[in-house]
Amino acid sequence: MTAPERCPWARAGLVFYRVRYSHHRRVRGVETPWPAGRKPQSCPDARYLADEWQGRARAARETTEEWIEEHTLVDYSVREGNQAWARAVREVQRLFPGTEAWLLSCSAVEGGHGRWVRHGGGAYYRGYEFTNEVGNWMQYRWGTFRGHYRSALEWLRERSYRVPRHLRDPGNVRAWLSPLGAALAAGWARYTGADDRHWEASWNTGC
Repeated sequence: MTAPERCPWARAGLVFYRVRYSHHRRVRGVETPWPAGRKPQSCPDARYLADEWQGRARAARETTEEWIEEHTLVDYSVREGNQAWARAVREVQRLFPGTEAWLLSCSAVEGGHGRWVRHGGGAYYRGYEFTNEVGNWMQYRWGTFRGHYRSALEWLRERSYRVPRHLRDPGNVRAWLSPLGAALAAGWARYTGADDRHWEASWNTGC
């Protein structure tokens, strides 16, 4: 029996921490060759390496937590004085440079900069998405919004960005009701040229 095999707990700990280290790096898109590091030569060496890799795994986890925070966009709460729409537009500017001014200008003549509004004014009510009427800061129809938002999410995933959990399903109406969701959909459309004639009624007056 070799020395490392006489200390299974140290060896198991070493493998565990190396796996965790690799996992945290993989979340950031960094692949780690396996096995990570050298083989232990003795029981004391296995314990030493386990301690070393525990520290490396902890550091990798902390780095990944910071990376996730930096790469997760914020969906600001819509309430008095919170400027949720303007802040969402600034978040989206990070992904779609050059869209901030246009989003603010176009929304000013569409749904405004305050709360979510439907066509003609008023708040969302359950089932409104099935009326084929427009709503939110950019006055999107639910069907059009859903397609634009799905494409925006794909764009984000390709660049390792993410949205809060409640906005990850493009088929969930909560995204249509969200400042971040609306800004992402319209920002993607403007940036990629997919806005087509969607806001033509407001051309020359803000859009």
